Amino acid sequence: MANLIPREIPKTVKAPRGERDLFELFREVEGADDWNILHSYRLSKHQSKVEGEIDFVLVIPEFGIVCIEVKSHERVARKNGQWLNSRGHPMQDPFSQVSGAMYSLKENMVKKLGWLKEVPFLSLVWFTGCDVKGRIPNTGEWEDFQLLDRKDLKGNVSEAVRKSTKQGIDKLARKNERLKKGAKNFSVKKAEEVVKKMRPDIELQVSAEVLRNERNLELRGFIEEQYKALDAVQTNRAIVFTGQAGTGKTFLAMEVARRVSDDGKKVLLLCYNRNLARDLSRRMEGAGVGVSTVHKMMLKLAGMQIPDMKQLTAAEKARFWHEELPNAAVDKVLEGGFEPVDCLVVDEAQDFEDVVYRDFFDLILKGGLEEGEIRVFGDFENQAIFSERSVKQDYVTSTNGFCFNLETNCRNLPQIAKRVELLTPVPACKSFRRVDDRVRPEQFLFDEETSEEECILQSLKWLKSHQIEPEDVVFLSFRRDSFASKVGKLNGYKFVPYEVGSRVQPGEIQYSTVHAFKGLEAPAVVLTDLSTQVSGFMDLLYVGMTRPTDRLAICTGRAAIADVVKMGLEYRNV
Repeated sequence: MANLIPREIPKTVKAPRGERDLFELFREVEGADDWNILHSYRLSKHQSKVEGEIDFVLVIPEFGIVCIEVKSHERVARKNGQWLNSRGHPMQDPFSQVSGAMYSLKENMVKKLGWLKEVPFLSLVWFTGCDVKGRIPNTGEWEDFQLLDRKDLKGNVSEAVRKSTKQGIDKLARKNERLKKGAKNFSVKKAEEVVKKMRPDIELQVSAEVLRNERNLELRGFIEEQYKALDAVQTNRAIVFTGQAGTGKTFLAMEVARRVSDDGKKVLLLCYNRNLARDLSRRMEGAGVGVSTVHKMMLKLAGMQIPDMKQLTAAEKARFWHEELPNAAVDKVLEGGFEPVDCLVVDEAQDFEDVVYRDFFDLILKGGLEEGEIRVFGDFENQAIFSERSVKQDYVTSTNGFCFNLETNCRNLPQIAKRVELLTPVPACKSFRRVDDRVRPEQFLFDEETSEEECILQSLKWLKSHQIEPEDVVFLSFRRDSFASKVGKLNGYKFVPYEVGSRVQPGEIQYSTVHAFKGLEAPAVVLTDLSTQVSGFMDLLYVGMTRPTDRLAICTGRAAIADVVKMGLEYRNV
């Protein structure tokens, strides 16, 4: 798969159909894994214009640099030396257009990288909407290899480009034999060097704000699998949705609750994590949906206060949350005074393992679990990796419900999911909503020679190079006394505690624990303070690594990452 820059054409950008079609073909083409393809490359310095643009610039190892002008017209003609478009109107000679742009690009790039004068630069014209070869006679103003048309789209487009490029190199070599050698010596490393010099010109055209808006639009829309899930809700009284982190469970839970409320029914949306509940309340404001954590609701019904946890042992804490509080809430509901809801939506259901939670749900739902309208969402399959119990089956059995599997990752870019699969026992999803931009997560490891502070600054520099602003970054730690929580300020950056719905100022970076950020997401996450000694570490690692939508960095000790890899292997071998 070729490396496309940018990784997709934003919906807000007006691009001709031919460009979009060719872009999609380049995205899926086989045999071009080491190609770099830049779309809509702007030339700030052009030989004959104030500025110019090249539809596609292909940087191909062992070949050279190819500039392509795309013409989408369904019909073209040439009369008296003048090119005419589909409507018969005059248009610029596409061959001279792309040739001028190509020479301008070469001139600009040779100034930056002198050795490029020995590398072939070629220009092609691709008529994507019609068949031109043999229909418009070549008057000698262009070479045959420079012309591609609709027929060339039907095969492997990389082979069509290679064939034309090879013919072009042979033609150039007749005048300058060194160009043939230059093509062979144009390595993957050299190609990447060229792209690094060209890519900033691409990225400057798209601001971080535009990328942020595009990301939000991309993540908000429904996919086919989610439409099927919503259809299943309409035809099933009780349904249990299961899917990995990032498969859109919370998004669906919100939409299901909203639709039930629109029908005039009383609906309650419950979850486990306090910050997630706050986020849901903010996003569901005005929808007529009750939102709460299960424990907050239990505390309210039971009229209880949370005891001073610092004074309790681990066993006493567990007894309070899993026995005393749930049992007290159940007793209060049995006493009467609580009006059951018409529909119950439960998110993060894998965290409600104990039978007493299902007893509670049974009492607060009109008709109970056996006859009431209930929608359950949980990451049950991966919960089963870290627990011997099958919570999913408990819910299916108690509700006599239908099980729906969510198998498409809607949140993470594929490279993040691949790293999750590498470091944890959790396999990647079967499919991904988002296009792979081939940017892998980065690890910044400190030791006796490199400080933790240096690693954190390196991670922020890396994120900045990928158009991620500080306010879009969340540092997640496996302990409360994290580096981010203690440092305060660092090289102009200010670290602030994560708060749901808060407005983060430019230059501010939020931090939280992995546990508190469960169920939430951010454009970029930096994981810190990894320690396999933390209780439930592998489960928390999975949670932390699946929070970012776009970029993931890990900052930790060199020895710690070795322990993580070892633990992951042990889980797989169980």
